[in-house]
Amino acid sequence: MMESPVCPDADGAVRRFNEMNKEWGFARLVSHETFNDSSNGYHVDDSCAFGAEVCVLKQNHKWESLSMVKDPA
Repeated sequence: MMESPVCPDADGAVRRFNEMNKEWGFARLVSHETFNDSSNGYHVDDSCAFGAEVCVLKQNHKWESLSMVKDPA
């Protein structure tokens, strides 16, 4: 099975994005402290710009999901 792409968030938690888990998001990508520290380069001339790198891989296999619901006794 092919590994899914991973992306760590600001807290270091790693998320795997794939067809089964495509609605995840990030509460924050970098901490407020890191963002506001001018030595990190996020602020230039009182402005900031963001970009994103997106890589889409062709999936060669099919996923299945099975949910079993049991009525309470």
